[in-house]
Amino acid sequence: MPKRYLTLTGPISFARKVLVPATEADKERLGTLGYPGTVAPLDMALGIDKIPGKMSLPLMLETAYWAQDQGSYQEAEDQIRRTLHLDVGDDTVRKVANLVGAIVFMHDQRRADEAYRILAEGSGTLDFPYDRDGVLYIEMDGAAFNTRHPGRDDSTWRENKLGIVFSSDAVHFLGCEDGGDVEKFYIDRKEYADYIGSSHEFGKHLFSAALRSGYRTYRRTVIISLCGIVEIPKMVVTFSLFWL
Repeated sequence: MPKRYLTLTGPISFARKVLVPATEADKERLGTLGYPGTVAPLDMALGIDKIPGKMSLPLMLETAYWAQDQGSYQEAEDQIRRTLHLDVGDDTVRKVANLVGAIVFMHDQRRADEAYRILAEGSGTLDFPYDRDGVLYIEMDGAAFNTRHPGRDDSTWRENKLGIVFSSDAVHFLGCEDGGDVEKFYIDRKEYADYIGSSHEFGKHLFSAALRSGYRTYRRTVIISLCGIVEIPKMVVTFSLFWL
């Protein structure tokens, strides 16, 4: 049976044998193993038997990158055609972006739940050393957007909550813009937290991002939000701040 497989360097076409289960019981057994009714031994040998779609993993990551970088799936399709000289339809771009996004989100959710578990098993406060010079900045904001699906209150509007965490160690001065007084800076390391849903769940993700960025070690921690700029006192810190 012929197969066409897309890679970063172009399409590959090849023929291979496909095995079909002899009985319904065999078919059900294959289903429990994650195969949709057929087995292609060459696909298994190449490690592409369980990859969704008809493209390599590096190409899937590249497709997901352009999907989040561009304003629409059609624009992502056009950009892939210009940069990689490959034809990947906008519907395929959407499916790949949803798949990769779901995998990334599940990974982030596990890290967030683990960070919250450590906090929940304590008293709600943790005593950290705070022995590192510098400042840790935690910035958060939100933006409303409209969807096609009504929520519990029958509204189609949702809030996308976004947080960014970085330290003064990662901030580099680039000079003044156009020779004026406006200073320009570059941040070379930062962690993001993004969540569409409750503030409580978003707090888990932001807390996890802050821990990964060194929250618990810097002597100064500053939160930047719509409420203004707040410096968190050191010593013992209550993490209810992440659920504001």
